[in-house]
Amino acid sequence: MVALTAAGAVLSLLAVPATSADAEPSVRRELRTMGRPRLWVVYAATILSTAAYMISFNYLAAFLTDVTGVPGVWVPRSSRCSASAPSSGCPSGAGSPTGGPRTRSWRGRWG
Repeated sequence: MVALTAAGAVLSLLAVPATSADAEPSVRRELRTMGRPRLWVVYAATILSTAAYMISFNYLAAFLTDVTGVPGVWVPRSSRCSASAPSSGCPSGAGSPTGGPRTRSWRGRWG
């Protein structure tokens, strides 16, 4: 994990261009920026997406422990597995964007 963090830091230093501030920081300018409607759309989208995953995690945690009887210690592990499923299931079920659904097998695509 430390190696990934270090690699991310180095790659960020290489990829992000160096910039400089045009003017001194100003509280007035910051508050004026907060008044832009586009910024509030971004805030709203962030709040809604965060609430969606928190609500779904809490629902599934209660479902796993109460209905199926899974011990509470396994809830984070099972949610980690369910989070990785779309990244592996979508490519296998949908096929390639140009080939249409289920037209290529895993072996034909990468083998």
